[in-house]
Amino acid sequence: MNLYSELQLSAKGSKDLINLSKTKKEKLKHINIYVLKVFLTVLFCTVFVGVFTKIFGNENGVAGVVIVLFLLTFRQIHMGYNINQSRFSILIFFIIFSIFPYFANLYGGIIGLLINILSIFILLFLGCYKVEFYNHATIVLSYLLLYGSFVKGDIYLNRVVGLLIGGLWVSLCLYRNHKDKELNKSIKDLVLEFKLNIKENLWKIKLAVLVSSSMYIGEKLGLNKIMWVGIATMSLLTPFSEMRREKILNRLFGTILGSLLFYIIVLILPKQLYPFIGIFGGLLVGFATSYKYQTVFNALGALSLAMAVYGRDIAIFTRIIDNIFAVIFLIIFSTVFDYIVSLKIDFNEEVIKI
Repeated sequence: MNLYSELQLSAKGSKDLINLSKTKKEKLKHINIYVLKVFLTVLFCTVFVGVFTKIFGNENGVAGVVIVLFLLTFRQIHMGYNINQSRFSILIFFIIFSIFPYFANLYGGIIGLLINILSIFILLFLGCYKVEFYNHATIVLSYLLLYGSFVKGDIYLNRVVGLLIGGLWVSLCLYRNHKDKELNKSIKDLVLEFKLNIKENLWKIKLAVLVSSSMYIGEKLGLNKIMWVGIATMSLLTPFSEMRREKILNRLFGTILGSLLFYIIVLILPKQLYPFIGIFGGLLVGFATSYKYQTVFNALGALSLAMAVYGRDIAIFTRIIDNIFAVIFLIIFSTVFDYIVSLKIDFNEEVIKI
């Protein structure tokens, strides 16, 4: 395998290659290539978002982040059904990103809640046919990032233009990288196969309802940075319920440790270096091998942005409170959802609790 091919591997592929190395020299070579890949990825993300904000405005940096997330995800993985139709679905995603978060914010309340539920469900239905691909981690996260960054007027119009151009780019990237894969399922097949007594389908409904409801209730309770509540709920509500308890514990641990680490870094660093905290966190996320430490390092980037709005102490307090609320909400309402479903739907033996 040449350098270029190895740089194209996913994080898992690179780590598997390192673990399979037969000699120390070979292992060191693969480790160095992996470090180079992480550095190049962070550099690409930083430069792209910087250029994007220069063109479409600083307030639209989040739209640039969304485009980068999609490029990094769908260059490696597809959506499990016909590539031509998947390419069309990508365009639908970016149309949703352009319109629905804006109107959910504009109307708010129950209307905003319903818009979010519908939007997230459509994203999951079209993007997560194979739930084991974990595409929801990119697709729903992108929606929530845009929902949490509300803009109006010309800035919003610039966002729409930027997202639609980005969606076209991602669509072309998906087709180029996966056009040779023979996937016969169509969107029509997805519709015909959709039944409520299939665990994956119920999980999609559950995720759309609970993520949207967690933000709605959190907002009513006066929580800041409500997007963080939705992201935490989404992250914890995996398609596989047996993983949920461990993820909850790791989320709490990672949030508290990440907030503490951020506090210490801010005390040590001079103010002019604060913008680099997020980049530093992004680099560390690339090397993290567990959800626990990914949560720790993700906190650095999130808090560095929030500190500019809320100040250091309120940003840290908000991060911790939002995540604790998301955990409590999920434990309570996931149980309620499962109970209601068990009363209404007859499952076959293959369906397990979601």
